Amino acid sequence: GKWLGDRVKALAIDTGSKDEIDRDIAYFLTSGGRAQGHPVMVISYETFRLHAHVLHKHEVGLVVCDEGHRLKNADSQTYQALMALKTKRRILLSGTPIQNDLLEYYSLAECVNPGLLGTVSEFRRRFETPILTGRDATATDKEQQLGAERLTEMGQLVNRCIIR
Repeated sequence: GKWLGDRVKALAIDTGSKDEIDRDIAYFLTSGGRAQGHPVMVISYETFRLHAHVLHKHEVGLVVCDEGHRLKNADSQTYQALMALKTKRRILLSGTPIQNDLLEYYSLAECVNPGLLGTVSEFRRRFETPILTGRDATATDKEQQLGAERLTEMGQLVNRCIIR
């Protein structure tokens, strides 16, 4: 309640046996928890991953992921479980700068706005390859120009869903 006081009550899923946690999540998702004044469920990435099978059975209105930079690996179990959630709205929060790995950047953009940068292969062909080629010390002027153009294009696309 630091910011919202008693206006919003959160249900923290952080203790209990596997069956108890599954039960609490299922109760929350079937409106029992939300109807009792708990419209927000707080769950760690680890607990989420272990109980994703319960969360995947129901639609979730909004998912807010703190420490969003932890989702930079599209092959991780947590990322895969998150992407399988039935939700139309995802927000990633992070105070950590995103590093210069374009595929990790793609994974984060894909998480909040699926399809924005195309498929992985389309992203690599349209953005990653020209950008990296253009940054290489042996790049021609034409390759450098194309890389810069694609970096600008990618920036314009992702800036529609990123607040800095």
